[in-house]
Order: sequence, then structure tokens, then C-alpha cells
Amino acid sequence: MAKQGEAKHRRVDFLDALRLIAAGAVLFQHVFEGRNAALDAIVDLTSPGVFGVVLFFFISGFVMPMTSERGFSLPRFATKRVLRIYPLLLLAFLFIAVLNGATGGAFFPAAFTTSPKFWLANIFLIQDYVRAPAVLNVTWTLSLEFAWYALFAAMMHFRGHPNIQTLIRAAPIVLLVLTAASVLAHFRMPFGRVGMIYAAIFGARAYQLLRGQIETRDFLRDALIFEAVTLISNGVAFGYFRHPNITLWQAIMPWTLALIVFTTVCSVQSIRQSRLLNAEVLLFGGRISYSLYLLHPIALRIADLLLGRANALLVGIVLAFVMAAAGYFLVERPGQDFANWVTRKGALPKVAADAVGTSCEPGPPLRP
Repeated sequence: MAKQGEAKHRRVDFLDALRLIAAGAVLFQHVFEGRNAALDAIVDLTSPGVFGVVLFFFISGFVMPMTSERGFSLPRFATKRVLRIYPLLLLAFLFIAVLNGATGGAFFPAAFTTSPKFWLANIFLIQDYVRAPAVLNVTWTLSLEFAWYALFAAMMHFRGHPNIQTLIRAAPIVLLVLTAASVLAHFRMPFGRVGMIYAAIFGARAYQLLRGQIETRDFLRDALIFEAVTLISNGVAFGYFRHPNITLWQAIMPWTLALIVFTTVCSVQSIRQSRLLNAEVLLFGGRISYSLYLLHPIALRIADLLLGRANALLVGIVLAFVMAAAGYFLVERPGQDFANWVTRKGALPKVAADAVGTSCEPGPPLRP
């Protein structure tokens, strides 16, 4: 018989499978887009990259309240979040700089011509907000991830609990008000990005479901509200207004598909327990998913330079997974171990678990 801790761990293993699906979808888009007209048509029809990013934010929302069950300390939380994201990010930037220097700027030309000021903007993840060229094009999501961390941390720090119930009610109202303001002001707002925070809040709602704190009907109701509100906001951002690169279909279809996948998995126990979502290869892929997400553009570019874009497809995919595994074992895991050491050995004050409210109270194990 498995130990209780091991059994409890397995009950959220499906999240790792979903992480791999999300990272794989982003990889799929970047591997196949621009290869030929047929592959471009598939990418344009399915928008797998957007699907993957939305799914990532659902998962991130689920994880945050789970990590704070036993109490919350802002310094500990911030230390773990920063050391979760930045070691691999800085290594990726260093790798790009070195390879650009070795190739005379042929590796990532935009990064080669980027000024020190723009490099700093990328390091602090504000490049999109100061009109700096992106050194690594997938990092735009990380600033939104930190925005979600900040919102969650503020609720925990100042209120003592994440108050998911309030957030899930307020988020659609805020998004609809902003959508109306956008139309009235004739000003296009980036609702695709704003909606990612809403996706994280809905992901936290899924955690409540598996904690037994809400009923399935409540979760499905919130899923329908999420679908309706994001259809309206993305409809305005990509239909009423126009985006130079993204059509209305490419905006609304992957959001809907990601919602269906996440909601179905969280709502149906037999799917969560299925052999497919608990296969070891998927679980390992989920563990290396952040490295896969962050490093795959570098792997694909290396393959393109060595073999030419027409011949590099398979090699680029294999290299992406090899680099992801290396990034996980050599950077991610040591970074997480260091964060645990810092927060456990007294380098930061320990805060006893306090009453964190009904949204995060210790309770029965997650539903398998």
C-alpha cells in the first residue's frame, strides 16, 4: 500500500500531464509555423500556442492556493517564486548572448542589436510595456505570471486568505467593464493578456472543487461565465478591433478549447485517474515543461542554423526535449532546492500556519 503522502501526491499528478500538453502545444506552433503553406494552415486553424498558454494559467491558478495551505509568509512566497522563474530565465538569456556573440548576431538578430537598456527591460520582464524588442519571444507570459503571483500574495498578506470566491465574482465584472470602456473610448485593450489573470483565478476555483469546498455545479457555472465573458472581451479585442497577426477565430477558439480540456479533467474523476494522464512519460514531461517552454525557441534556432529550416524539424524537437531535461535537472531542481534551503534554514523568518480562511483551510485530501 502506498504511503499517505505518496497517495496524496498522485492525486494531483494530472496537473503534470496538463503541463506537458500546454508546453507541447506551444512547441507545436513554433515548430510548424512558417514551414510551408499546409502546416501554416493547421497552425492558423488551431492556434496551439494560445491554447497552451491559457492552459498554463489555469494550472498556475490551481497551484497557488495549494502551495499556501499550511500558512503564508510574503518573503518565503516571493523567494520561492523568484527562484522558480529566474535561474533558468537568466541562463537562457546568457545562452542567447553567448551564441549571438559566437555567430556575429546570426543566432537571434533582434537580441544582438538590443541595447543594454532593452536587455534590462527583458530581464525585468517589462519589454512589452516599454516597446523593447523581445530577447526571447515566449517571455511575455512571465510578466503576467508575476502579476498573478502579486495578486495572490496581496490577498494572502493583507487578508489572510486568497478569497477566491470574491475574485471569481469580481474578475468577470472587471473584464466586462473594461470591455465596455474599450468600445466607448474606441481604444483597443489587450484583453487576451488581461484574461490570463482571470484564467488563473478560475484555475484556483478548480482547486476549491477538488478540495471539496464547492460543488461541481458551481464550478461548471463559473466555467460558463468564464467562456461568455472571454468570448465578449476577445470578440471586442480581435473582432470589433483588429489585431495585425491574430484573427478573431485564432483568439476565441483556443481559449474555448483550453477551458473545455481543463474543466473536463477537473470535473471528471475517471479522466484524472486514467492511465493516460498518469503515465510516467507524461508526468516527467510535465516536470520539465517550464524548461521546455522557455528553452525550445533556442533549441529550434540551433537546429535551423545547423541544418537549415527545411531539414531541422525532427532534430529541433528532439533537441528541445534534451535541453528541457538538462534545464530541469541542472537548473530548475537546484534552484528549487536552494529556495527550500533558504526558506527552511532560518535565512527568512518562518511564519506559523494561521487561519487562512475557507478558501485555503486545511481539509480533506484532494479528490482523486
